[in-house]
Amino acid sequence: MSIPLLAPSDRIGGTRRLYADRGGSRTQGDTAYLAYLVVLVLAMVVIPFLIGVARILARPEILPALQSPSSGQVVLAVSGVLLAAVTVVGMHRGPAHLPPVLVGTLAATDLPRSRTLLRPFATAATGLTVLFTVAGGVVATVLATEGTTDVMGALAFTGASACLGVIAAAAWLAGQRVGPRHGWLLTASVLAATVLTLWFPTLALITPWGWVAEVWPPTTMGEPWALLPLALVALVCIERVPRLLDRVRGPLLLRQSRQWEIVGIAAYTGDLSSALATFRSVPHLGRTWRAVPGVQAIVQYAVRDLVGAARTPVRAVSGLIFLTVGGFLSAVALAGTALPAWLLMSLAAVATFAALGTLTDGFRHAAETRSAPTLFGHTSGQLFVLHALLPTVLAVACALLGGVIAGLTGWPSAGLTGAGLLAALVVTVRAYDSTKGPLPLTLLTPAPSPVGDLSGLMVMVWQADALILAIALGVGLAYLVATAGLLLACGAAVVAVAVVILLTYGRLNNL
Repeated sequence: MSIPLLAPSDRIGGTRRLYADRGGSRTQGDTAYLAYLVVLVLAMVVIPFLIGVARILARPEILPALQSPSSGQVVLAVSGVLLAAVTVVGMHRGPAHLPPVLVGTLAATDLPRSRTLLRPFATAATGLTVLFTVAGGVVATVLATEGTTDVMGALAFTGASACLGVIAAAAWLAGQRVGPRHGWLLTASVLAATVLTLWFPTLALITPWGWVAEVWPPTTMGEPWALLPLALVALVCIERVPRLLDRVRGPLLLRQSRQWEIVGIAAYTGDLSSALATFRSVPHLGRTWRAVPGVQAIVQYAVRDLVGAARTPVRAVSGLIFLTVGGFLSAVALAGTALPAWLLMSLAAVATFAALGTLTDGFRHAAETRSAPTLFGHTSGQLFVLHALLPTVLAVACALLGGVIAGLTGWPSAGLTGAGLLAALVVTVRAYDSTKGPLPLTLLTPAPSPVGDLSGLMVMVWQADALILAIALGVGLAYLVATAGLLLACGAAVVAVAVVILLTYGRLNNL
C-alpha cells in the first residue's frame, strides 16, 4: 500500500505551522504588537522625517541644484552605486532569508527553492521597492509642489524609482547567489559600468541607471520613453527570480541564517561590537608574506598592520575608498556649498569612522593586551602609539586625495587642511573606541522618565559614543573654520586630540 505524497504547498504550510506551534515564529499577539509598532514608528518617526527631508530639499539654496543640468549625472551615479551596494548587502544578508530551523526543514529538502524561498524573498523585495519608490516620490513631490514640474513628470520619475527598486531587489538576490567569495566581481562590474556611463554619456541609452537619469529632471526636459525599457528590465528580473532562487547554495543560506541569528542575540543583549565582528572578513591571502621586517619598531608595526590589512583586499580597498569619500565631503563642506556644512561634515565623519575600522585592528589588539602579560616587549600604551602610524598616514593621505578630487571637480581647495585634520581626529576616536569594555549592567536597569523608560536609549548612546564623538568633532571643526579661521581650528584640533588621548588612557586603565 503506497502512502500518498503531499503537495509541495501542503508540505511547506505544514512545516511553517509546526514551527509556529513550537514557538519559533510570531504569535497573533506578536503580530498585533508588531503592527502597532509599525504604525507608531510611521506616525512618529518616518513621516516627520520625510517631511523634514522635503523641507530641506525645498530650501532656496538646494532647489536650484536639483534643477541644474549636471543633476542628471548625479542621479545616474547614485542609481549605479545603489545597485552595486545591494549586491554587497546580498553577499552577507540576502533577501531569501529563513531561520536556521526552516533552512534545514525547507531549503535542504527535495522541494525547489523557488517555492520554499519565494515568500521571504517577496517580503524583502517589496520592502526594498517601496523604499526606492518613496525616496523618488519625495523628490518628485518637492519639485511638483514648488512648481518646477508637472504631475505627469513627477509620476514618471516615481515610476522609474519603483522600477529601479525591482531591479535592485534582483541585484540583491544575485549578490546572495554569487556569495562573498566571488561577489566582489559583480559589485566591481556594476561600479565599472557606472563609471563608463559617466565618461561616455551615450551608454546611458542602454543601462538602467542611464534610463533613470534620462527621466530626470521630472519636467518636459525629461525623456519619458526611458520608462519603457526600465519596466521591461524590471519584468525580466521578476521572471528570472525563480531561477536565481533555485541556484542559491544551501551552505550559504545556512551560514547567513546562523550568522544573523548570532547578530540578533548579540544586538539584543547590547553587544554590538560582537555583532559587527561576525561580518569581519576572514583573511585568505598572504600566508607566506613577511610581516615582521628587521627595522625600527614603529616601521615594523606599520608594515605588520599593512600586511594584515592587505590580507583582506576587498575590505582594505573599500576602507580606502570611503576614506577618500570622507575627505571629499569634508573638503567640500569647508569650501562652502549650498548644503549645510554641518551635514556634510557629519557624513564625512561617519564615512571616515567606518572606513578606519579596516585599518585599526592594531588598536583592538593593543587594548586586548592590557590584561595580558607583556609578550611583545611593549606596554599597551606603547602598542597604541606603534599601531597609530599606518592608519594616521593612510587616513590623512586619502583625505587629502579626496580634497584634491574636490578641487579638480570645481570646488575650491580651501578645505584640504580641514580634511586632513578631520581624518587625524577620527583616528584618535577609533583608538578611544577600541578601549571600550563590556556593557555596564547599570545601563540595563530601568530609567523611568516622563517620556518612558530611557534605559534602551542609554544603551544605544553607550554603543555609539565614539561615532557621536566623531560627528561632534567634525561639526565643531566646520564651525571653527567658518567663524574663527583655519589657524584657530588647527589649534582646537590639537587640543581635541589631546583630550581624546586622555580619555583613551583613562578607559585603558579601567579595562
